[in-house]
Amino acid sequence: MHDNGGSTTAIDDFNPDNRAWRRFTTTTVEHLDVVEWTREDGRPVMVSLVDLDSGDTVTLAVLDSLENRDPHVLLAVTGDGAVTAHGPFEGGQAASGYAPALVLPGAEDADDGIIATCPAALHPTDQPAIPGTAWQAVPEEIAASAHPAPGQTGAAVLVLLDRTHAVFATVGPFDNHADADAWRPTPHIERTVDRLVIGMRPPPEPDATA
Repeated sequence: MHDNGGSTTAIDDFNPDNRAWRRFTTTTVEHLDVVEWTREDGRPVMVSLVDLDSGDTVTLAVLDSLENRDPHVLLAVTGDGAVTAHGPFEGGQAASGYAPALVLPGAEDADDGIIATCPAALHPTDQPAIPGTAWQAVPEEIAASAHPAPGQTGAAVLVLLDRTHAVFATVGPFDNHADADAWRPTPHIERTVDRLVIGMRPPPEPDATA
């Protein structure tokens, strides 16, 4: 159903590809009769949900949407402190959601040696100044033992690890280890911060049916 005379400003900040919206529209049609009210350009303005048994109806306004697209990686640590990076992912929640594939027995990408995972926002490589918000806390025992997992090549991220204060920041992605190793922040950080070049393993292709 179309609303041809409505305001043109109510949902200017709405993205129809928002994943929460897509999931909402997919699941509601399984239980309710859904009537979508749209503008002339096809964007939804309101959604009416009708109970199939009683005909009771509720109408919801679609105001705006917010997408979490900031690139993240999922860092994984083994018992001896070897660190791998998996990604990049669109947002921290997507990165966290990949953790079961690494740690659950029987999962395709499972690694029995992993004892901890952590989503990490990627600081852009073209921004040499690292803000305070880029630093994340890490357990002291992991900070003390963390080191790059051996045998990694190809794309990489740079983990700046302050073992004394148990915090780290992650920069990337880089096309190769050499570029990651050559990157320097401005202003320079303390010498006590270690530079760990971590190979980045790509996540599996998303399910086209999701």
